[in-house]
Amino acid sequence: MAGEKLMAPYSVPSRTAFLVLGSLMFNRWTEHGFLIKVLDLKGWNGHKPGMRRNKTDRVWAPGIFTEPGQSDARLITIECRVFMPTEQALREATNRLAAVLQDGGTERLTVDHPVFGVQYTDVQLASDTDGHWSVPGIYPFQLHLIAPDPKKYGQSATGSTEVPVDGGGLYYDLGTSAIAPGVLDYGLPGNPGTVTMANAGTASTSPVFTVTGQMPRGFTITETQSGRRLIFTTAVIAGQVLRLDSGDGTVTLDGDADRTSDLIRAEWTQLRPESSSTWLFEAPDSTNAKLTVEVTPAWW
Repeated sequence: MAGEKLMAPYSVPSRTAFLVLGSLMFNRWTEHGFLIKVLDLKGWNGHKPGMRRNKTDRVWAPGIFTEPGQSDARLITIECRVFMPTEQALREATNRLAAVLQDGGTERLTVDHPVFGVQYTDVQLASDTDGHWSVPGIYPFQLHLIAPDPKKYGQSATGSTEVPVDGGGLYYDLGTSAIAPGVLDYGLPGNPGTVTMANAGTASTSPVFTVTGQMPRGFTITETQSGRRLIFTTAVIAGQVLRLDSGDGTVTLDGDADRTSDLIRAEWTQLRPESSSTWLFEAPDSTNAKLTVEVTPAWW
């Protein structure tokens, strides 16, 4: 129509947070022709989950008896506006938003923030949502989520070590030699058998240990600062992979077989906020034994 002004297509600002919930993307135009623009992300940055603790009333006195509390689950609300310029986009957006987390399962919510970087947590659907869409256009929408684990996690880092090995001794031969004249050799370097990892976050995190190699007499992992140990006495065959998870206190072999009962000493530790720890790896009579430590920084 002559004289009619055309609306410029919406573009996402250069500095904005990008979200991914399962296969659903926010603040990005999708291949299906719709955009979910996030207006507010409640319960993420600057939000403190509540506390839960047992308490008992004081008899004949004011106040209560209490104990150290634990952080409650994190409640997250994604308040957004859905841009659906075509009937196909309306159909795709309606079906995909209706399906998200509706099977009662868990999906990973990842937030790529221009200031705080990439952080994630696993969420479930907390309550119903309501959207009245009948024609293509722009519609408000909310997703109410709950994160059973209230911590937000960043990118994992790994470090590894083999068992301790003595280094070579100092070798003097400063005389004349056709092979190596004037030698002053300290020998081959040794290996202390330790690995140090840091947690850059503001919440404690649970290291994960992976052990490989041939270990006929098992192995021991010792946190050097506290002396706490994980002692596994069952033989490990070359090619097997043992995973020790400090978060849930489990030991699995090759991804599925439970070997937790073979851990005769289970002194699990947490890596405290903004701190580092060192672990010593020992495996008598082993061949190619290797310990890998994975640490995922965590924030409240």
